Amino acid sequence: MLDDYKMALFLFLMCSIFALGSCQDITLKKLELTKLQAERLSEIQWDVIDVLPAPPGCENTENSKTTSPCFLSFIERSIVEDHELVRALQLQFGDTINLNLVIDSVGYVGVAPQNQDLELETAQTELLSRISVLLSSRPWSPGIKRGIPVQVNLPYTLVLKTTQE
Repeated sequence: MLDDYKMALFLFLMCSIFALGSCQDITLKKLELTKLQAERLSEIQWDVIDVLPAPPGCENTENSKTTSPCFLSFIERSIVEDHELVRALQLQFGDTINLNLVIDSVGYVGVAPQNQDLELETAQTELLSRISVLLSSRPWSPGIKRGIPVQVNLPYTLVLKTTQE
């Protein structure tokens, strides 16, 4: 009986030592996994948008870039329909306007000049807000990054006069 007790004690001590040794191995493996995850995360380009925003009717086009015909024609149609706005824009800004289209995560469009240092007059600010209202008449599909809708800033040059004199 004493031999059984010694054998049980011996097995208990061996299992305890083995268990303590195993815990250190698990911790080391976990740290290695964390290091691997950190390496993988550092390789991800977080500033790249997976899906660019698209105006209504252009969501399923093959070319979803801002230079796609659908994108350009949507903006042109939206603004050209308001002849009074086009004339006012030409008077205030000239034939071309460098804009920054800000499409938020819900799909509404804001418009600002690309040059943020430029001080705008009240009339110019009002004209840009009118463009924003026209472009947001129906919400756009928002930009997607890592499966999450995000705000996207798109530079856009609006050309108001296309005929040569």
